Amino acid sequence: MDIQFNEPFEFQLDVVEVDDHVPSLRAHVHINMGIGKSKLIYDDFIWIECEVWDRFLKALRSPPIDPVSLYDMDEHCALSIHRSEQGVVLTWNLLDPYGFCICQQSMTALFTAVITEDAHAKIREAFEDFPSWW
Repeated sequence: MDIQFNEPFEFQLDVVEVDDHVPSLRAHVHINMGIGKSKLIYDDFIWIECEVWDRFLKALRSPPIDPVSLYDMDEHCALSIHRSEQGVVLTWNLLDPYGFCICQQSMTALFTAVITEDAHAKIREAFEDFPSWW
C-alpha cells in the first residue's frame, strides 16, 4: 500500500501505473466510510496529475481557509482539506460531472469530518512519505 490512513475513514491508495508524458499516476483507491450503521465503499482506478498531487500535499502541510482538492483527471472524485473555525476539515466527494444525461443514472456522495490534529498529522505523514519521482 502506497498511502493508507484510518481516520476519519479508511483510505487506501496504491499506484499501479505512471505516465511521464503528462506527469500523472494511475491509482487504485479504496475508501470505506460510515456513520453509525450506514456504510459507503468507494473502489475504483483513477488518474491523478502530479501537479494536483503537489498542491494537495502543500495544503496538507498548512491547511488553507479555502478547500484544496486531490481530484482525478476526470473530476469524478476529490479528497479535500481546509481549515474552518471548528478545525481542520477533510472531505471525500464522489462527483457526477456528466449528470443524468449520459447513462440516465446519477450518483453523488459526500463525507465531511472535522479531524483531530493527530489524524491530520497521520494523513499528512502518509502523503509526505509517498515517494514522488516528478
